[in-house]
Amino acid sequence: MPQPKHEFTTTIDGSLEVEWQQLEQKIAGYSLIFNRSEDEDLAKEAGAMLDDLRDQQDELKDKIKTAARVITVERLAPKDFGRLMAQHPPREGDPFDKETGFNTDTFDRALMDAAITKVVDGHGNPVEGFQWADVVDEISFGQFQTIIKLALSLNTSQTAVPFSLAESENRQTSETN
Repeated sequence: MPQPKHEFTTTIDGSLEVEWQQLEQKIAGYSLIFNRSEDEDLAKEAGAMLDDLRDQQDELKDKIKTAARVITVERLAPKDFGRLMAQHPPREGDPFDKETGFNTDTFDRALMDAAITKVVDGHGNPVEGFQWADVVDEISFGQFQTIIKLALSLNTSQTAVPFSLAESENRQTSETN
């Protein structure tokens, strides 16, 4: 039976975000000139510039898709997850490790190496030789937290469907008695 999984999208080129934002600002500025200028020549120049900027935006979209990494994270078998946690025990005297139940400096990389089952770019092409270690230091802390929480929740959640049909029917039967 297939295991539950989640997809997470990130990029291997953070500079594209800055480039996109700068392009968006230029488009907004020239759109304002184009839409509000009473000077016909100025509006025409702004329109031509907008066409050029939109072409640049299309090229940038392709670069963004090429640099994107859609990472599929799948739940491990319970015994495998337990063994993985045992291989990364909490460090003595580290309160965060004690709270999580594992070594927070080593467990995340081991978990991701075990849980990542597929990586494709934004075009859907497989990314060969993908290594979590190559990406982990390039993503933001927020992205890191999101994907680690996804992988952990896949492996530690109590129920996948909290209000399953069987549970619902069982409740209805007991309520009518």
